[in-house]
Amino acid sequence: MAMEDILVEEKEYAAPVTPEALLDKGRAPFQERNGGICIDAAAALAQSEYAFTSGHPWDYCSSESYGRTGLALYIRKPGLAFTENYPTLNYRFVCAGGEYRVWILLKCNEWEDARFMLALDDEELPAEKLCGGRGIWRFCAEQAYRWGPVWKQALAPGEHMLRIHALYSATRFDRIYLTGGENLPPADGKWCAGQQ
Repeated sequence: MAMEDILVEEKEYAAPVTPEALLDKGRAPFQERNGGICIDAAAALAQSEYAFTSGHPWDYCSSESYGRTGLALYIRKPGLAFTENYPTLNYRFVCAGGEYRVWILLKCNEWEDARFMLALDDEELPAEKLCGGRGIWRFCAEQAYRWGPVWKQALAPGEHMLRIHALYSATRFDRIYLTGGENLPPADGKWCAGQQ
C-alpha cells in the first residue's frame, strides 16, 4: 500500500470554540483573507442565507477542530444512500478571483462514506471527478479526520455558492478551505488566524 498523504503534526491547537461562535460564522458571507477562505462546516446550522443545510436533517458531533471542541456535521443514521434530494451543506463566499483549490476536512469510515459531490454556483461536480478521479478514501485514513484536495477551478471575483452533497450517511464534514494558491490548509492552531 502506498502512502501518498502529507503528514503534519500539530504543534498547537486553536482556542476552544462554542457552538454559538460557530453559528455566528454563518451569519455573513465567508470572505477571502490572506489568500484563503476558511469555512467551519457547523456554520451551516445557522440556517441563514449565507450558510444553511438542505435536503435531509443534518446532525452534529464532536470534531478534531479547535482542540477537539469543534463540531462536524453528518447524517446520523448509518447505511443511507442518496440518489436525489441530497443532504446538502451550503456556503456563500466572496473571493478576489482566480484559480482556487477546494479542500475539505472530513472523516469517513468506509469507501462509500467518502463519496460526495460538489456544486459551485450550481454547476454540479460529480463524485468521480473529485480528487483527481482517485477518491478521497484511503485505508490509512479510516476513522481519522483528514484534509483532501477535492477540486480546482477558476472563479470570477465576487460572491459564489459552494454546495456539498452527501451521497451516503456517516461522512463527517468538519472544515472547508479554499485557497488561490498551492497552500496547504492551515493547521488547527493557525486556522483563520486574523480572519475573524
